[in-house]
Amino acid sequence: SAYLPKGVETYAPTSTYAPKSNTSNKGAKTYAPSLIFVHISNKSSRCDDDNNFTFTYVDKEFKQKKATTCAEIFDLKPISVLKRACRKKYKYPDNKGTKTELKDICLLTCSNCPSASPTKVPS
Repeated sequence: SAYLPKGVETYAPTSTYAPKSNTSNKGAKTYAPSLIFVHISNKSSRCDDDNNFTFTYVDKEFKQKKATTCAEIFDLKPISVLKRACRKKYKYPDNKGTKTELKDICLLTCSNCPSASPTKVPS
């Protein structure tokens, strides 16, 4: 678990295998498969957009490209416009908040979802 993000738990299921016979499970052996399941708590796996947050984005290169919600960012083309929008900072969650990049507000739209995929799986 030292290789996994905070809040991620792993567990390996066990299964019982018994050879086919007319007797009970006397010869059954328990196996722990090499498959490891990863459970992510809701706190660390948040991957959604704040659909209540509104802002005014006008692209600096293509002035006709505009967005006021996370859903509207999704439709910005070409991809360079979408990327610029996701890097733009706004006070969040309201005018008194700290400046936050849209990629941290519109996680799903900006493809900024936390990853629970470890680079190295514990053995």
